[in-house]
Amino acid sequence: MNPVSSWLVSILAGVAVSAAWGISGGAEARWLTIASWNMSNFGNAESDCPPERLQKIATILTSDDVDVIALQEVLCVCGRTPSASSCLDQLVDELTRQAQPDGGDWRCLDVEPSPADGRQEHYAFLYRADKMRLVEPHGAIPGSPGDPFAGRPPGYACFQTLDGTYDFLLATYHAPSPNYDPKDDLHRLGEAWGPFLTESPRQVDAFLAGDFNVGVKVRGESLPELAAFVDGGTTWAGQPYDTILAAPGAGWRRFTGWAQSDSRTIAEKGDHALVWASFWIAFAGNR
Repeated sequence: MNPVSSWLVSILAGVAVSAAWGISGGAEARWLTIASWNMSNFGNAESDCPPERLQKIATILTSDDVDVIALQEVLCVCGRTPSASSCLDQLVDELTRQAQPDGGDWRCLDVEPSPADGRQEHYAFLYRADKMRLVEPHGAIPGSPGDPFAGRPPGYACFQTLDGTYDFLLATYHAPSPNYDPKDDLHRLGEAWGPFLTESPRQVDAFLAGDFNVGVKVRGESLPELAAFVDGGTTWAGQPYDTILAAPGAGWRRFTGWAQSDSRTIAEKGDHALVWASFWIAFAGNR
């Protein structure tokens, strides 16, 4: 992993992701790794998830020690039936199998697609249930009543460490294609983000991850209060579309960590790389 550049550390000076990680009393510290990946029509057909591909994807996620990942462009849902399991379910099974030596237990949550999305694209969150629990609320982030998102609204989920000492909100967003000028919806997201967090009772530390389909300059203009942890070429064309964002302040005191775009993943699923950022959780309590 590469150290986060000094400019990011200076921006987030005095800011921290805090609290123990599922350890009673907060006696130990460890890394929290958040990831994001545009999976490029994942689950469109059963042929999209042969075992060898799922094994490669799971190996990458476990080798980077990911704790929770937000997925975009998912075309199937979590929750197996007596006669079938989706590609997401099979990926969760493979992640759990590979994490078994460490007691790993992966779970899945999918967020219903927007009615405006004709492809019925879902967001999904995969997370280590041996390290955190899913807590309410979760769902879609609404836009302004008089100015709704033209494309997909963001989805979000809230998580808490098993000992209850640290909680955080992870939102994910897939902006409209560059062919459809995503700037207007990014502006809507910028206007909705602050009020949404104010109304979210569980929120202290909040992250926004996804595929923003614009360059760094436009994203910064639309979301000026959010600092990027990952910037760099994240698509096959070298565009910096995918990143993990967070706002300085809230319950944080400092940031120490690493962030990276993993180009290995483009070969495994479409045209976007996995991006991830690791945060050092150093003490108990985040309020």
